Amino acid sequence: MTAKDPRLRFLLWFTLALGVELAIVVWAFDRQLDPPLNRATARSTAWALSLLGADCRAVGDLVTCPSLSTIRIIFECTAAFPLGIFLAAVIAFPSGWRWKLVGVAAGAPAILVLNLVRMMSLVWLGARYPHWADWMHVVFWQSAMILFVALLWLLWASRGGRRARLA
Repeated sequence: MTAKDPRLRFLLWFTLALGVELAIVVWAFDRQLDPPLNRATARSTAWALSLLGADCRAVGDLVTCPSLSTIRIIFECTAAFPLGIFLAAVIAFPSGWRWKLVGVAAGAPAILVLNLVRMMSLVWLGARYPHWADWMHVVFWQSAMILFVALLWLLWASRGGRRARLA
């Protein structure tokens, strides 16, 4: 690979964008900016479960459903990390800024919706199948989120604004 190789340039830009995002996350933790994201995730999870008929409420970063279970939302439960990885890949890809905006406008809501489904399922599983809840949380949903972000980015990149290619 040479310095002009588009694959190397992508990897360098992706690493740089991800590094900047990681620095922002560390800064946010220092400033205690993660609680608003935790509370927003808790509120949206309780709201979505309520739409399905569950008696759920968000109290701070807790999702409380007397008929189901109670879970605490921490920063890693939010969509911040999957969104950060997706955004870094979109920014690094050799395409025009309009196409990058299309990627963000389409990808971010999709990732947020999948994270909402993930959180809702974990509340439900915690009540109905507690012996599966930990495995679903750590193994299945972690893998599913990574796979979804990768496939979403590949779909977006394959349609690439100016048909930019890494190969």
